[in-house]
Amino acid sequence: MREFSSAELMDFLEEENFIFELKSQSLIRLSGKDHIKFLNGISSNEVTNLSEGASIHNLILTNKGKILFDICIFKINGNSIYIQTNSNQIDSLIEYLTKYRMSFDVKINNLSKDYKILKAKGCDLDNLLSFNSPISLEENFKIIFIERGHEKALEEEIMDEELYVQWKIINGIPSYPYEIHSGVIPIEANMWSAISFTKGCYIGQEIIARIRYRGQVKRTLACMKTKSNVQINQVIKNNKDEDIGHISSKVYLPKDNITFALGFLNHRENVDKNEVFLSNNKARIVKNKYQIKSIESLQI
Repeated sequence: MREFSSAELMDFLEEENFIFELKSQSLIRLSGKDHIKFLNGISSNEVTNLSEGASIHNLILTNKGKILFDICIFKINGNSIYIQTNSNQIDSLIEYLTKYRMSFDVKINNLSKDYKILKAKGCDLDNLLSFNSPISLEENFKIIFIERGHEKALEEEIMDEELYVQWKIINGIPSYPYEIHSGVIPIEANMWSAISFTKGCYIGQEIIARIRYRGQVKRTLACMKTKSNVQINQVIKNNKDEDIGHISSKVYLPKDNITFALGFLNHRENVDKNEVFLSNNKARIVKNKYQIKSIESLQI
């Protein structure tokens, strides 16, 4: 894999053309006359007004407002939609959808073995099934669904998604299972753009609405930068030697000799340029671009 500094990686994904294969992601198709109504009733974002060819970031929550499934939805036509989620959760998601389908006319098909999922920018996508990425900060990215065995339709080299994962960490974008799991409320992970505060009821809505309008979560996802060695689940401390959080994911860039890390910490400490400590080594909170962009969605 090509080795980048942090600046080179940002420039590459902003200025160059690329295609990543998202091997960590899988695909489900929902169809049947009630599929939109059904999905809208169990997920956090508004699906009913989604136009053909459009996409949206969405969540399925527990009754306590914590994340069960992180999903992206793509409307193929009036008869069906595609749901993208992490491959390790695909069977659990199908089981969940089947359980709550009840009397709704909904058909569920696992397309994991039929399609590859790609993420691209600036490439020739004519005659390919592609959508705008619904994730905050990815407005210039495209999602491509291509049948397995038809990769020759792409002229560009397909890259591994590791560089994309590095870019996500640097920008504060949460990922399953590190920042997205059943112990996390979406607002803690800054996932504002995956929630509608105007749609009808869904599982977990009461908790999310209460936090939005009446209170504040105790911890939020922060971006940190350090030259020290960082371990997943490592404790984060403040200058009073108090435990204020833990590391959830990291990337080390040898060309910079810098580690970028994501971690949940006390929201009062999650301030740009604030100094924190990881095993007595200094780290600094840096601007979380995903958080900023996602919060902007509340103003739309």
